[in-house]
Amino acid sequence: RAMIAFRHPYWNYDGMTAVYLVALPASVILLAGAVRALVDALRGEDWELRCALSFLLTAVLATGAAMVSYTLTVPAYSTGKAFFGLHLLAPLAVFAAMGFDGVSRLLGRPRLLPLRAVYYGWLGVLAGLIVLSYSGWQP
Repeated sequence: RAMIAFRHPYWNYDGMTAVYLVALPASVILLAGAVRALVDALRGEDWELRCALSFLLTAVLATGAAMVSYTLTVPAYSTGKAFFGLHLLAPLAVFAAMGFDGVSRLLGRPRLLPLRAVYYGWLGVLAGLIVLSYSGWQP
């Protein structure tokens, strides 16, 4: 049987589909962190931080350009592989941390307490959905 429902009995594919939708704000936050890293790399006060962020941004841009160039040069189904971008896990984690830090600072004001509760609730739902999608839980 070649149906997706019988591929991994412990994975919840409906939950994975929900994770895609719930994780869209996290993608926007990651992009905001990358923009913040770019601004800090160009205008920051600390020279060491500017160099580190410039290195991380250059690694992401160079890898993206290389993957696009390679895919256009060798147009085969198996050209793009996930492990080609595995070394980008650390820069993307830094950008995500910078984005989440920016959102936490923005919501740190006392009058934004209800919005901060919604934000932390969303993070909890996202984490819970990710865990439940791969833990074998079936509704």
